[in-house]
Amino acid sequence: MANRFLIGTFPLGRETVDLFGVTSLAGGQLVLNPDSGRAFIEVGLINEEWDFTVSILLHETMEFLMMRSFVAYRNIGQLYASPSSRLFVLSHEQLDDICDKQAVFVAAALPKLSAAWKKNQKKGKKK
Repeated sequence: MANRFLIGTFPLGRETVDLFGVTSLAGGQLVLNPDSGRAFIEVGLINEEWDFTVSILLHETMEFLMMRSFVAYRNIGQLYASPSSRLFVLSHEQLDDICDKQAVFVAAALPKLSAAWKKNQKKGKKK
């Protein structure tokens, strides 16, 4: 995918996770078990608001950690079980642990994500 590039590889819990920027995407995506073996997160870079881009990163990293902590459940009463139908049930201690792990990833990734977002914003304004 030509519009997808590696921003970096960062620790997220007990794993290292690849973070990709996608120049044609507004949202984000988490892939837990890719063919390559390492989980990855994709963050869209076409959003004009930096805070929305950060919220995508927060959403995907939180979801990753909740999935790895086994606090995610599927609503089996639905005919179509999309990832958005997951229910997360966790204690305050589990939330605290997840936030601690998330902070390590976010603190390491934000400078590189910011640089990629700014570069993509400049490129978009030239068109």
